[in-house]
Amino acid sequence: MAKELVFVTGITGNIGFRTLIVALRAGYRVRGAVRREGQIDVIKKTASVQPYLDNLEFIVVSDITKEGAFDNSLDGVDYILHIASPLPVETDNYERDLIEPAIKGTIGILESASKIPTIKRVVITSSVVILFPTTVDPDKTYTEADISPAPTGPYANGFEAYGASKILAQRATDRWYANKAPGFSIVRILPSFVVGRNELVTSKSDFISGSNAVVFGPLVGDKVDQPTPGISVHLEDVANAHVQALDPRVANGENFILSSDGPAGIVFDDIIKISERLFPDAVKSGVLPLGGTRPTIRMNLDTRKTEETFGWKHKSFEEQVAEMVGHWVELNAAA
Repeated sequence: MAKELVFVTGITGNIGFRTLIVALRAGYRVRGAVRREGQIDVIKKTASVQPYLDNLEFIVVSDITKEGAFDNSLDGVDYILHIASPLPVETDNYERDLIEPAIKGTIGILESASKIPTIKRVVITSSVVILFPTTVDPDKTYTEADISPAPTGPYANGFEAYGASKILAQRATDRWYANKAPGFSIVRILPSFVVGRNELVTSKSDFISGSNAVVFGPLVGDKVDQPTPGISVHLEDVANAHVQALDPRVANGENFILSSDGPAGIVFDDIIKISERLFPDAVKSGVLPLGGTRPTIRMNLDTRKTEETFGWKHKSFEEQVAEMVGHWVELNAAA
């Protein structure tokens, strides 16, 4: 019997690439979408991909927001992991650069999937930011049911617009699904700040990006005044949840919160004492100069459903730091 085929978007990103590897390890065939032909060779050459090249194919989708962008990409596909979506950025037009791509990319792939009768499930990467509008209530415990009302803007910054993009994409998906009633189910993954080793990053200059940058800052002197919700999750947990959500025993329409050290979460500045203990030589040599700070506001997340459904406990903040900072130390040694 042929192995089932999973279509994965966003495979050049941190979550997407690790999810690609986990899907291959789980025995699936994978068709990965990239935006440029040149990205294919980069992925093929990574060590973790090498054992699975026979089960991996690629397709170029240069603009996921174009109508019909995925129409020629999904033949024979059994499942979709839709991970590609804009990250928080500062721009002069949040609607154009964050919100519209998130909505169009998601609805576009759902429209294309509805034309392929073999597709059984679509797993969509969302975010815990859909649980709170702009501020966090430290006395509240948030669950998957706490979806925020649809925001209308204007947005104060890129992170606020990013949250709006996730909420609005979810609302648009719900409307689409109710109207179309397709033959496949939908499950959403809601990670907090994702921390871990990005194998595609091979230089120091590319290291500090995405969620890793949020957590890593105190180690290199970054000082932030505004408190940040103390929530993070190991990259491996996020990838595993995406792949395990393909299991038909996982109910249609479920949302899964992914965050460690629950329910109270983490304290960002704890990364300093963790790194001093795990990487004393890097601290002593100045590879980790320390001296920064990121104030933390408590955010309580109920992850019990996630852990019960998938059968594991989230990796701790210390494990996240060990993997991420270990990668930084390796890159410095190789420089």
